[in-house]
Amino acid sequence: MATHRLRVRVRPAPGPRPGSPDLGPLINALTTMAAAPWPEQVRKKPLHIRWAGFFPTDRRPDLEGRALVHSDVSPLNMLATDDGIRVLDWALACPGPAWADTAFAIPRFVHAGHTPEQAEALARTVPAYRAAAPSAVSTFAQTLCAVWESREESDPAPHRAPLISAARAWAAHREYAKV
Repeated sequence: MATHRLRVRVRPAPGPRPGSPDLGPLINALTTMAAAPWPEQVRKKPLHIRWAGFFPTDRRPDLEGRALVHSDVSPLNMLATDDGIRVLDWALACPGPAWADTAFAIPRFVHAGHTPEQAEALARTVPAYRAAAPSAVSTFAQTLCAVWESREESDPAPHRAPLISAARAWAAHREYAKV
């Protein structure tokens, strides 16, 4: 029996900081993820149901969708390889809008040193995000803050405060700029 070894060079978690060589591959990964449909045979709560109670009920359609959403777009859930970014840990995946993972990445970009404006510009390079209704993205930004703040209240963790601050900055930018 022949044994084959797969050789893949893996670098540390991709860095979303300004100027990082990983930004292009990360945008490519987000673009690919946005195009993946939710596998209908898998039964999990959609994003709009998971987040129910954190957004006004009339905004529910903003968070509905049938795309495969990872929902935990963290550099710690990614490997940078010579062939691009590989996304790991799909335990929190759910159906949602095609642009949701790109929106989840925006606070990570802000936390890494981008301004909210720069983070939004990066996000707009992903076609699904660019096509999203601005009001839907604003609903997402406000709701993400509320969800993360609720998690911090019930289960404090050191990594959450800076991410919540980044999410607040993004939501405030959208509100101020009326994006």
